[in-house]
Amino acid sequence: MKRLSPAFVAYNVPDFAEFVVQRPLASPVTGAAVTHYTAPFSLRAKTSVIAAD
Repeated sequence: MKRLSPAFVAYNVPDFAEFVVQRPLASPVTGAAVTHYTAPFSLRAKTSVIAAD
């Protein structure tokens, strides 16, 4: 995977991360396009939290 943008990542476990990708979505009523977070998927990952003072 070269790049994942735009997306939201959730990482509350140490061995994988869940991604939710922001994509255009057409309204079934009007056909107008809106941006919506959809198409979730998981990848194996090492999660760590780093803090600096």
